[in-house]
Amino acid sequence: MDFKLIDEDVVVEGDGYEGKISSLQPELQDLQERCFDMSLKYADAEAELANSSF
Repeated sequence: MDFKLIDEDVVVEGDGYEGKISSLQPELQDLQERCFDMSLKYADAEAELANSSF
């Protein structure tokens, strides 16, 4: 079975996922922001460690 990714604004009528997609979008955005923040913190910690070892 082939699955195709669709644009988030495209909704197939009657697929039953309209509400699910829209309810998950804020959660996805929150997770992306948290991941980005953690990446910045990790980079800062690495930079501090690199500076302290010299």
